Amino acid sequence: MIVPAMLIGLAVGWLAPAAPESGDGSLGAQVEAILAELERADASWPDDVVAAVRSALAGGQARAIHKALADRVFLDVTINPEGRVKVARGPAAATLRQGRTTRVLVKVENLSGGRQRLQPQGAYAGGGENPFTLDFPSHDGLTPELVGLEVEYRLLAVTASRPGRHELTVSMEAGQGTQDLGFRAQAPVLFMVEAEAGK
Repeated sequence: MIVPAMLIGLAVGWLAPAAPESGDGSLGAQVEAILAELERADASWPDDVVAAVRSALAGGQARAIHKALADRVFLDVTINPEGRVKVARGPAAATLRQGRTTRVLVKVENLSGGRQRLQPQGAYAGGGENPFTLDFPSHDGLTPELVGLEVEYRLLAVTASRPGRHELTVSMEAGQGTQDLGFRAQAPVLFMVEAEAGK
Protein backbone atom coordinates (compact mmCIF):
# COMPACT_ATOMS: atom_id res chain seq x y z
CA MET A 1 0.00 0.00 0.00
CA ILE A 2 1.39 3.38 -0.98
CA VAL A 3 1.05 6.13 1.60
CA PRO A 4 0.98 9.65 0.18
CA ALA A 5 4.00 11.77 1.06
CA MET A 6 1.76 14.31 2.79
CA LEU A 7 0.48 11.66 5.20
CA ILE A 8 4.02 10.55 5.93
CA GLY A 9 4.92 14.12 6.79
CA LEU A 10 1.96 14.43 9.09
CA ALA A 11 2.82 11.17 10.80
CA VAL A 12 6.37 12.32 11.36
CA GLY A 13 5.02 15.56 12.83
CA TRP A 14 2.79 13.65 15.23
CA LEU A 15 5.58 11.35 16.38
CA ALA A 16 8.38 13.88 16.65
CA PRO A 17 8.71 15.47 20.10
CA ALA A 18 8.21 19.20 20.34
CA ALA A 19 11.42 21.18 20.47
CA PRO A 20 12.13 22.06 24.11
CA GLU A 21 12.41 25.69 25.13
CA SER A 22 16.02 25.47 26.20
CA GLY A 23 19.35 27.15 25.75
CA ASP A 24 20.51 30.65 26.57
CA GLY A 25 17.68 33.17 26.65
CA SER A 26 14.79 30.72 26.98
CA LEU A 27 12.08 31.43 29.52
CA GLY A 28 13.30 28.63 31.76
CA ALA A 29 16.91 29.79 31.54
CA GLN A 30 15.89 33.35 32.38
CA VAL A 31 13.96 32.31 35.48
CA GLU A 32 16.77 30.01 36.62
CA ALA A 33 19.21 32.93 36.25
CA ILE A 34 16.90 35.16 38.28
CA LEU A 35 16.65 32.62 41.10
CA ALA A 36 20.44 32.21 41.09
CA GLU A 37 21.03 35.98 41.22
CA LEU A 38 18.59 36.44 44.09
CA GLU A 39 20.32 33.66 46.01
CA ARG A 40 23.75 35.14 45.28
CA ALA A 41 22.57 38.50 46.60
CA ASP A 42 21.11 36.87 49.73
CA ALA A 43 17.69 38.13 48.63
CA SER A 44 15.87 34.91 47.80
CA TRP A 45 12.09 34.85 47.77
CA PRO A 46 10.27 32.88 50.50
CA ASP A 47 10.84 29.13 50.40
CA ASP A 48 7.26 28.36 49.32
CA VAL A 49 7.52 30.77 46.39
CA VAL A 50 10.87 29.35 45.26
CA ALA A 51 9.47 25.81 45.55
CA ALA A 52 6.45 26.71 43.43
CA VAL A 53 8.64 28.33 40.77
CA ARG A 54 11.02 25.37 40.65
CA SER A 55 8.08 22.97 40.38
CA ALA A 56 6.74 24.99 37.45
CA LEU A 57 10.18 25.00 35.83
CA ALA A 58 10.44 21.22 36.20
CA GLY A 59 7.06 20.85 34.47
CA GLY A 60 8.25 22.95 31.54
CA GLN A 61 4.89 24.67 31.05
CA ALA A 62 5.12 28.43 30.41
CA ARG A 63 1.65 29.09 31.82
CA ALA A 64 2.58 27.44 35.14
CA ILE A 65 5.82 29.44 35.30
CA HIS A 66 3.97 32.73 34.77
CA LYS A 67 1.41 31.79 37.42
CA ALA A 68 4.12 30.94 39.96
CA LEU A 69 5.81 34.31 39.36
CA ALA A 70 2.64 36.44 39.19
CA ASP A 71 2.65 37.74 42.77
CA ARG A 72 6.36 38.65 42.58
CA VAL A 73 5.96 40.97 39.58
CA PHE A 74 6.81 44.57 40.49
CA LEU A 75 6.36 46.12 37.05
CA ASP A 76 4.53 44.79 34.01
CA VAL A 77 6.01 46.14 30.78
CA THR A 78 4.23 45.68 27.46
CA ILE A 79 5.87 46.37 24.09
CA ASN A 80 3.25 46.45 21.36
CA PRO A 81 3.86 45.19 17.78
CA GLU A 82 4.95 48.70 16.74
CA GLY A 83 7.52 48.80 19.54
CA ARG A 84 5.64 51.22 21.81
CA VAL A 85 6.09 50.67 25.52
CA LYS A 86 3.65 50.90 28.40
CA VAL A 87 4.27 50.19 32.09
CA ALA A 88 1.87 49.06 34.81
CA ARG A 89 2.44 48.46 38.50
CA GLY A 90 2.47 44.84 39.62
CA PRO A 91 1.40 43.32 42.97
CA ALA A 92 4.86 43.02 44.58
CA ALA A 93 5.59 45.26 47.57
CA ALA A 94 7.53 48.50 47.16
CA THR A 95 9.62 48.25 50.33
CA LEU A 96 13.32 49.09 50.31
CA ARG A 97 16.13 49.40 52.85
CA GLN A 98 18.12 52.65 52.80
CA GLY A 99 21.40 52.26 50.93
CA ARG A 100 20.76 48.61 50.06
CA THR A 101 20.02 47.47 46.51
CA THR A 102 16.74 45.60 46.17
CA ARG A 103 16.08 43.44 43.13
CA VAL A 104 12.50 43.51 41.88
CA LEU A 105 10.94 41.42 39.13
CA VAL A 106 9.93 42.98 35.83
CA LYS A 107 7.71 41.05 33.44
CA VAL A 108 8.06 42.03 29.78
CA GLU A 109 5.36 41.10 27.27
CA ASN A 110 7.22 41.69 24.04
CA LEU A 111 4.61 41.59 21.30
CA SER A 112 7.05 43.17 18.85
CA GLY A 113 9.38 40.17 18.89
CA GLY A 114 12.32 42.58 18.89
CA ARG A 115 15.61 42.44 20.75
CA GLN A 116 15.48 45.89 22.26
CA ARG A 117 17.55 47.13 25.17
CA LEU A 118 15.44 48.08 28.19
CA GLN A 119 16.34 51.38 29.81
CA PRO A 120 14.72 52.26 33.16
CA GLN A 121 14.25 55.87 34.24
CA GLY A 122 12.85 57.41 37.40
CA ALA A 123 11.33 60.86 37.87
CA TYR A 124 11.31 61.84 41.56
CA ALA A 125 8.16 63.55 42.81
CA GLY A 126 9.67 64.98 45.99
CA GLY A 127 11.94 67.93 46.67
CA GLY A 128 15.70 67.88 46.42
CA GLU A 129 17.91 65.42 44.62
CA ASN A 130 16.48 62.15 43.37
CA PRO A 131 17.45 59.54 46.00
CA PHE A 132 16.81 56.59 43.67
CA THR A 133 18.99 54.72 41.23
CA LEU A 134 17.57 52.17 38.78
CA ASP A 135 19.50 49.65 36.73
CA PHE A 136 19.14 46.38 34.85
CA PRO A 137 22.36 44.60 35.82
CA SER A 138 23.83 41.82 33.71
CA HIS A 139 24.18 38.44 35.41
CA ASP A 140 24.39 34.79 34.35
CA GLY A 141 23.90 35.75 30.71
CA LEU A 142 20.80 37.82 31.49
CA THR A 143 21.23 41.37 30.16
CA PRO A 144 19.07 44.47 29.56
CA GLU A 145 18.74 43.32 25.94
CA LEU A 146 15.64 41.27 25.20
CA VAL A 147 15.96 38.05 23.22
CA GLY A 148 12.66 38.19 21.33
CA LEU A 149 10.51 35.86 23.45
CA GLU A 150 6.84 36.76 23.78
CA VAL A 151 7.25 36.98 27.56
CA GLU A 152 10.54 37.61 29.36
CA TYR A 153 11.62 38.46 32.89
CA ARG A 154 14.35 40.69 34.25
CA LEU A 155 15.53 41.86 37.66
CA LEU A 156 15.51 45.62 38.17
CA ALA A 157 17.99 46.85 40.79
CA VAL A 158 16.54 49.69 42.89
CA THR A 159 18.50 51.65 45.50
CA ALA A 160 17.29 54.56 47.68
CA SER A 161 19.62 56.80 49.68
CA ARG A 162 17.02 58.40 51.97
CA PRO A 163 14.49 56.75 54.31
CA GLY A 164 10.78 57.51 54.40
CA ARG A 165 7.95 57.46 51.88
CA HIS A 166 9.00 58.60 48.43
CA GLU A 167 7.12 58.55 45.15
CA LEU A 168 9.01 57.75 41.99
CA THR A 169 7.51 57.66 38.50
CA VAL A 170 9.20 54.76 36.77
CA SER A 171 9.35 54.66 32.99
CA MET A 172 10.86 52.31 30.44
CA GLU A 173 12.31 52.79 27.01
CA ALA A 174 13.07 50.04 24.52
CA GLY A 175 14.87 52.16 21.95
CA GLN A 176 14.61 55.84 21.16
CA GLY A 177 11.09 57.22 20.87
CA THR A 178 9.34 54.08 22.08
CA GLN A 179 7.32 55.51 24.97
CA ASP A 180 3.60 54.98 24.45
CA LEU A 181 1.23 57.89 24.02
CA GLY A 182 -0.64 59.25 27.02
CA PHE A 183 2.26 58.62 29.43
CA ARG A 184 1.38 54.93 29.65
CA ALA A 185 5.13 54.19 29.61
CA GLN A 186 5.17 55.51 33.19
CA ALA A 187 4.00 54.03 36.47
CA PRO A 188 4.00 56.01 39.74
CA VAL A 189 5.35 53.95 42.62
CA LEU A 190 5.14 54.92 46.31
CA PHE A 191 8.18 53.37 47.99
CA MET A 192 8.56 52.81 51.71
CA VAL A 193 12.27 53.08 52.44
CA GLU A 194 13.26 51.70 55.82
CA ALA A 195 16.10 53.47 57.63
CA GLU A 196 19.53 51.90 57.58
CA ALA A 197 20.17 49.72 60.64
CA GLY A 198 21.48 51.74 63.57
CA LYS A 199 20.07 55.05 62.31
